[in-house]
Amino acid sequence: MGKVTDLRIKYGEEQARLLNELFALSMGPLDVDIELSGGVKESLGPKDYGKLLALEQEAFLQVDRLRIKTRYEELDAEKRAAIEVAVEEAERQLSPKEASAQDLLAAASATPEQLKNALDAALRLGDAGEDSALLFFQVARQKDFDDVVAWATDLREDWAELYVDILEGTNQPDVDPGDRFELLASKSPDRYDLINRAAQPDINRYGQMR
Repeated sequence: MGKVTDLRIKYGEEQARLLNELFALSMGPLDVDIELSGGVKESLGPKDYGKLLALEQEAFLQVDRLRIKTRYEELDAEKRAAIEVAVEEAERQLSPKEASAQDLLAAASATPEQLKNALDAALRLGDAGEDSALLFFQVARQKDFDDVVAWATDLREDWAELYVDILEGTNQPDVDPGDRFELLASKSPDRYDLINRAAQPDINRYGQMR
């Protein structure tokens, strides 16, 4: 498994945890109360006090939803930045440190078959041919010689993993994280939902949470 995949899993799990936290917050009991003197509370009566409490709970949920959404978007930005670093590192490792003029000229005009043969010859030299092999692989990628790229990555598993990181990291879906949050996140109850919930027996609320 490549580094980019690991990063997506890691941040995806954190974002899923936030969505679950929001769901539990929306459906569970709310530890919200209103500081009122006994006389004021008594003068309001249970119905009006319930409405006032529902307003306070709604505000509490809105603040917490915004907190969770903000963190969800921050995680998305952190993920994208980490993936960009991973792609840059993969490109660095797949780039030759030095390349001779002879190799450059040969690679520039090579056919796929010639490039494959040159790459094969360089790989057979081991460490001594590593830079030449990386140059030929780089040219194959630039020229979209997919069969040469596939052949090379079959031979070199370390290249294959780095190459997959580049492919996955440069093809990140262009979806606004805030829009994705709104699509996936549970809807927070409003004051009317909260009033109705308070009026239901506990057994009914439990059934809705299942």
